[in-house]
Amino acid sequence: MKSVYKKGSMNFQRSSGILLHPSSLPGPYGIGDLGPEAFRFVDFLADSGCRLWQVLPLGPTGYGDSPYQCFSAFAGNPYLISPDFLLRDNFLHPNDLIEKTDFPRAARSPERSRRVDFGRIIPWKLNLLERAYLRFTSNPARGRRDFDIFCAEEASWLDNFALFMAVKEFYGGGAWSGWPEPIRKRDPRALDEVRRELVNAISRFKFYQFLFFKQWTALRTHANLRGIKIIGDIPIFVAYDSADAWANPDLFYFDENDLPTVVAGVLLTAFLQRGNCGAIRYITGSGTKRRALPGGWRVSAPHLPRLTSFASTTSAASRATTKFPRPIPPPSTDAG
Repeated sequence: MKSVYKKGSMNFQRSSGILLHPSSLPGPYGIGDLGPEAFRFVDFLADSGCRLWQVLPLGPTGYGDSPYQCFSAFAGNPYLISPDFLLRDNFLHPNDLIEKTDFPRAARSPERSRRVDFGRIIPWKLNLLERAYLRFTSNPARGRRDFDIFCAEEASWLDNFALFMAVKEFYGGGAWSGWPEPIRKRDPRALDEVRRELVNAISRFKFYQFLFFKQWTALRTHANLRGIKIIGDIPIFVAYDSADAWANPDLFYFDENDLPTVVAGVLLTAFLQRGNCGAIRYITGSGTKRRALPGGWRVSAPHLPRLTSFASTTSAASRATTKFPRPIPPPSTDAG
């Protein structure tokens, strides 16, 4: 609860709200998302007199599915993209959503109904997003101008993130410290070759971010119109296995092998005190040292004008970017 007291005026104002991550919203796809239920939740808050929604980190998650270690300090979590809104916007065909399963109601066990099975959700969701990408590329008129504008406006972080994710996917999801040295060291000629070879994968990862921020912006706008302020966590750290660490090694304490420096048993992968410290600077207003912890599939933090803040990590199952000659039905809660 947030309270503000104005001395001498006897004007005591209070704002109440609810802490809820979008993944906890109900829905038929095994994980809450930025779709219709999120809009209904905003309406519920407004009708209840609440004025705050604490969303928690919204970044792309990595190993362990924790929301506090991600692959980018600026990217959004593609698993939160709403299939219903993809269908509405003609990025999917109804056949892509066959065998819709109401995840919460189908779960007979109370314990299952409270948990997201990321190991089953991630391959299915990525398969769906790849279908949306193929439909998008097959019709250049469908949202191409908006996509190009998004890529141009967010190029400062999006280019490195999409390249990072495409290379990570190519090498089976391994941490960037295990990539070939020319790519790990960001040799310009090696990167130019990688961009040519992985041009479609790079574009696909950019498209996922385009979809996420398209839906997130719409949800945040609706919340603001209903008088709801969205708040989130301050990013605690930048993950070692992240686009940010790979693209900006000069901002961290790494050894000659690009590994975190250890002195007397203390991990020293920290932001240097410089004028530009990315997400940390945005939150604090000045460069601040922060740890960068190893592990995880991604990084996250605040997306400057859009997100209050976020950070995160992804399940190892996210490495299975399924090619899709056939639809994959949503995971059943009765299995596993």
